[in-house]
Amino acid sequence: MTTPRSSPRIRASAPILHPALLTRVRQLNQHYLQLLRVDSAHPEGGSQWSQLPPGCDGLLRVSPAMEERLCAAPYPLYSLGFEHPRLWSSACARARPEGWVPMVHDDGQPLDARRSFFELAVLHAWHVAVTHPAAARVVYAMGEETVQVFNKVALPGVVLAAGAYCEVLAPRWPSNPTFWPDLIRFARGGDMRRLAITHLLGSQLIAAELELLSLSADASASANVQRAALSPRLRERYSRLALHVSQAAVATGAAPCRGPRATPCNPSTSRRT
Repeated sequence: MTTPRSSPRIRASAPILHPALLTRVRQLNQHYLQLLRVDSAHPEGGSQWSQLPPGCDGLLRVSPAMEERLCAAPYPLYSLGFEHPRLWSSACARARPEGWVPMVHDDGQPLDARRSFFELAVLHAWHVAVTHPAAARVVYAMGEETVQVFNKVALPGVVLAAGAYCEVLAPRWPSNPTFWPDLIRFARGGDMRRLAITHLLGSQLIAAELELLSLSADASASANVQRAALSPRLRERYSRLALHVSQAAVATGAAPCRGPRATPCNPSTSRRT
């Protein structure tokens, strides 16, 4: 009597948003909230706090439970500039790992909080891109070009690039009139249903960023029409990053990156809704 052959097991694929990844994202979000609070103490509002829309003062008075709910988004609450397809390829290309030294200020003092956080956050994004490219797209809205660059660059090059480009750090979607105020309101009130809807809004904005990245690689006329129809707030952020890339290229004598033409926004209008 022969034993019937067992049917082959169907191997379940690992989830893109692994619990360990989400835990690290939440921890980085908590660090970023601390940075925002430190930034708010600046006489004129630091470079991060001043970009938030009105109605975000509730971030200054956060209970542990509220912080846990607020930071539980399945993506970072900060932007590292991955909305621009060429920013990190340019940054890593200009880095010279052979000349790597620990980065300190000219006076020898430790790095400021913003640069220290930015380097930590970029290293995490680089690690995600190298180990799980699909998660890098979902969590960071990282385009294929940036994923490929991060898979080729050595760790010292990533650190050098992060130190030179920390000015691109910003709250995620700061000019969206509802994301941050709703996030704060529903996290404070413990309204988990509406908080989940707000988190879903962020996921939709990430999808829009990925769409813009796909259009940026297409020079066809139809792509230009579709690009123009995307959110003006998203295009505004893109134009600011494009301006930063161009300025960095001029400073190093390199050819500036070319992207969709857009009028750079005035930094003084960063708090407008």
